[in-house]
Amino acid sequence: MPDPNESLDALLAKLVEETIEPGEVEQLESHLDGNPEAQQRYLHYLSLHRDLEQNAAENRHATSSTSAPKTRVSPALIGIAAAAVALLVSAALIYFDREPEIAQITGVDGAVRWIDHRGHVVSDLEASDMLTGGTLEAINADAWAEIQFLDGTLVSVSGHSAITISELDGQKILHLREGQFSIDAAKQPPGLPMKLISASAEAEVLGTQFNVTADSMSTRVTVNEGLVRVKRLADGSVQEVAADQHVIAALELDTDFLATSRKDFTDAWKSDLPRDMRRGLWIPFPQNKGGVLRALPHVLRSEQRSEESHALLFTAVLDPSPDDLPPVRIKEGSSVRVRGRSQTDDAINIGFATHIERGGFAGKYSVWQDVRTGNSSDRTFEIELPLEAFSATQGRFPESPVAHEMVYLWVLTARQDASLEIVEVELIPRH
Repeated sequence: MPDPNESLDALLAKLVEETIEPGEVEQLESHLDGNPEAQQRYLHYLSLHRDLEQNAAENRHATSSTSAPKTRVSPALIGIAAAAVALLVSAALIYFDREPEIAQITGVDGAVRWIDHRGHVVSDLEASDMLTGGTLEAINADAWAEIQFLDGTLVSVSGHSAITISELDGQKILHLREGQFSIDAAKQPPGLPMKLISASAEAEVLGTQFNVTADSMSTRVTVNEGLVRVKRLADGSVQEVAADQHVIAALELDTDFLATSRKDFTDAWKSDLPRDMRRGLWIPFPQNKGGVLRALPHVLRSEQRSEESHALLFTAVLDPSPDDLPPVRIKEGSSVRVRGRSQTDDAINIGFATHIERGGFAGKYSVWQDVRTGNSSDRTFEIELPLEAFSATQGRFPESPVAHEMVYLWVLTARQDASLEIVEVELIPRH
């Protein structure tokens, strides 16, 4: 294999000797770009060339009064030296202006986009893409992405989520803007503990596996391994959350801020609206006779390098275990029942995201199902689907969600005229 230093030295020699060709200048730039060792070698050549010129000047001065022939510095050589300095400055600017890569995409599913600190947007993310500092957004309910930092720390985001990542003096900083996150922090990172910031809390973690649900008003931290130190920003109070505990840090000071043990699992769940609402518009009926959760629109943007398309989806999202309620575990033989209203007979998508039991992100499962409201005047429908009807949205997810925790559930449609509304959702175990 050719020695890259030999190639670099040959190009530098041609540069100094004024014999370098335009194509070889491009090769030299390629050697210097992002390569500190090559840049140092280049500086050495410039220094050596400068010393030779100084020696020549001293010799000219010493022999100026004699009959010895005068040595003249070639103007072309001076031009080449100036060009060389400009080339070095250009390469240095490229090197130092480039943000360091701090993480890598290891998995992506659905509508996910990346926005770097300069505002550049990438919507066709793929596994193995490298990331600098910036913001990762999962745009719709069935979206998911996983990133891995250089020290091995894994972070997954799912469903209407946004996270900004950065690194300062060796410390990873995660700004959890909103959504659902699962974090597996490296046990022996080379730098400082990872720092998390949300609208209502800050946390420092090291060697920990935990899950976070965040929005503009509160942050719920559930720890599965290790210890997380959480500070509530409203008053600066601190709680240390150990394994199998959780804490809720809210902006309202009249809420409890205390690390408590997780409750035992439940295998059944019936929605209680609007308490379980995560996304949607609650429309109460008159005289306090219940209400419906209206699916809200959001733009789903898809860019596939050579083409761009937009779609409008209408989604309602529910949390089966909000606040301090028991986590919901999916039992074999269970079914999902959805009662709602739709102005059209068309397909809707029903799905849910899961975590490993007392662990991190596991997968997403969904199914498309036709709605049949019949001739009912109120356009109501009821769908009950066995667990086997739901398929993993990506091949890397486990085939079955049995024994997983249900994190959230969504119902969506692509029909604006459907005016999709959710009345009730249930997870029904087989007895």
